Amino acid sequence: MKQIINEINKMNSAEINELIGVIKSRRRVLGAEAAKSFVKGDKVTFENNGRTEPGVVFKVKRKYIEVDLVNSNLRYNVPATMLTRGV
Repeated sequence: MKQIINEINKMNSAEINELIGVIKSRRRVLGAEAAKSFVKGDKVTFENNGRTEPGVVFKVKRKYIEVDLVNSNLRYNVPATMLTRGV
């Protein structure tokens, strides 16, 4: 990781902008892949303001998952990459 940071520190503005584009593209792919791994009814957890919230998948979207919280009537749109399986 230190080697990557050192190489980034050597980049000019145009190279950094290109790198940012590559990183954003990779994040989109990872989000879509993560979303495909969930189905309605899966039990999941996610971090919300420092608390681990248990929930159940209500709906799977492209990048976000609608999650019903177990102990309340709340529903959150959570990025798929922030979800963990199991309660």
